[in-house]
Order: sequence, then C-alpha cells, then structure tokens
Amino acid sequence: MYSSPVYFLSVNNLTVARYAAAMMVDYIGFCFDPGDEKFITVAKAREIMGWLSGVQYVGEFRHKPLDEVLAIALELNLPLVLL
Repeated sequence: MYSSPVYFLSVNNLTVARYAAAMMVDYIGFCFDPGDEKFITVAKAREIMGWLSGVQYVGEFRHKPLDEVLAIALELNLPLVLL
C-alpha cells in the first residue's frame, strides 16, 4: 500500500497495536528500555504479538547491554532492532 516501509514505534498496549495493524503498517515497535514512558515487558509484547497478523516487529533498545538485546530479539524472533 505504501511506497516506503511504515513503522509504528513504541507501542505498549493492544489497542494501539491493533489500530496500527488495521492501518496496514509494515512494522510495529516495542520499547524495551525500562526508563522510557512507553516501556513494555517481553511478556506483554509476546501477548500483543499473539493477537496480530500481517505485521513484523521491531525491538527498540536505548540503554541495554548487547547480550540482553540479543536475548530479547531471539526470544521474540524480532527481524529488526533499533539501538
């Protein structure tokens, strides 16, 4: 639908995630930085991902050690991460 990929970042609840998916965005991002107001836990992100289809996911990391970024990305099978 769009000529460039569309990212909807820092999603932390199912309502916003479903809205983004309905708008046919390409990627939905989850912020895993506990200091951010849009922080989401891995468990909550997994739960939201279970309700959606047709989108890919992005992990947003600002202040996490690389080993934690890798662990979360692998656990959730994230195709992209933002550092």
